[in-house]
Amino acid sequence: MIIPLTVSPEKQDLYKKNMAIVTNNFTKTILFAYDHRIEHLQYDFYGENVSSDASLVEHAFTIATKSKITAFATHLGLISRYAEHFPNIPYVVKLTGKIPIRTFTNDAYNYPLWSIYDVIDLQKRTTLCISGIAVTVYLGSIYEPQMLQVAAEYIDIAQYHGLVTFLFMYLRNKEIKQDDIMLLAGAAGVANSLGADFVKLHVPDNIAVHDAEKIRRAAGNTNILFAGGEKVDQKALLGRMTYQFQNNMCDGVAIGRNLFKRSVSEGTKLVDEIIEIRNIK
Repeated sequence: MIIPLTVSPEKQDLYKKNMAIVTNNFTKTILFAYDHRIEHLQYDFYGENVSSDASLVEHAFTIATKSKITAFATHLGLISRYAEHFPNIPYVVKLTGKIPIRTFTNDAYNYPLWSIYDVIDLQKRTTLCISGIAVTVYLGSIYEPQMLQVAAEYIDIAQYHGLVTFLFMYLRNKEIKQDDIMLLAGAAGVANSLGADFVKLHVPDNIAVHDAEKIRRAAGNTNILFAGGEKVDQKALLGRMTYQFQNNMCDGVAIGRNLFKRSVSEGTKLVDEIIEIRNIK
């Protein structure tokens, strides 16, 4: 495994431990992303084929604690209010956010809401398993420079303290194609250039192997997570992941709506199915 030079010598063992946690001992990462209450407001928690419990915050925390995800990424405020009752979850703290009232165009800015030191303080005062931090960057936004600066600073400080770092890299500009492979590869390269341990990307469902290789090369030694996106049929989702895992396109998945829109039993079963795919790839 790679230990970035930004990790302080006294925190290298902690960094190794956190990497082992979020990768399930260096196999495949299953990140349960739950930042939607800020990113999407309440739009994801109601509708056809959505669990009646999805609108309850405890629902997602229950899936996280009962399933075999490798990490649960959610905002610091939710962790502070709910983690006391769900202490056994491996947490990744989401530090940025933006509500979707304005259309995602080139004005998009995923604001820093907390600092790394808020995470470190929570670590010191609790026994929670806080393994890392996550930050969103919108490439193509007029606020891209500010977001890149925040991401670079947060990665540097977080790794110094032994935390694993995740960048959620999204293309946000009405003039660019969201599925442009070269831009997606570029986003992976930016994450690697900023020193991130993981980069989360939205890629086409039917991405070709040679296009995935472009992303893989651009990402260098930064781990790649493919986003699950909207809730889809379980068979289709697992088929897509099987294709991606078997062709070594990514180092894991980051899924949210495909978990919390399901019941607890359905969500935990889905994670088991993903693990089975991961183990037989």
